[in-house]
Amino acid sequence: MRHIIIAILILSLIPVVAAEDASGGHGQNDHAGESYAGESPLLTYRHGTLTGDLIYTIGDSKYSGRLHPNATYTVDLPIELPEGATVEFARLYTYWTWSYIEADGTYPDMQVTFGGMEIDPDQAFTDRKGSSPYNYPAGTYCYNVTDQVESGGAYIAVVEDVATELM
Repeated sequence: MRHIIIAILILSLIPVVAAEDASGGHGQNDHAGESYAGESPLLTYRHGTLTGDLIYTIGDSKYSGRLHPNATYTVDLPIELPEGATVEFARLYTYWTWSYIEADGTYPDMQVTFGGMEIDPDQAFTDRKGSSPYNYPAGTYCYNVTDQVESGGAYIAVVEDVATELM
């Protein structure tokens, strides 16, 4: 039986506002790759042996620009699977940056739906410049959507800025 791992990306600049980071900040792992020389360790998320394919799609996502409160950003994600394939793992990534209220950098208050279901990130990675000017955070929120992607088809991911304050 053929197994599939699916990585889905939403490429966007989503300067959304307010709320805490979904995981409380940076992820940490004492098992970082030895060849990486940055200040934060890299994480090994998942490893193993798979007989099958990796399907990677960005669908029709693109740089979105500013996402104001109550605005949405929608991405169509067609996923074609070989006949008889079993989805082993499917993951959705949302990227955001320049999140702020007035001149203060804040973490986004965004709601993500995938296939019509609201989903919560299972991991969040954030960073910020750390000094003025433009000390605005950026991040990647990761979602396990394996249960929603049991077979191929057309999927829709929607990011909504649910903040109540204007940027």
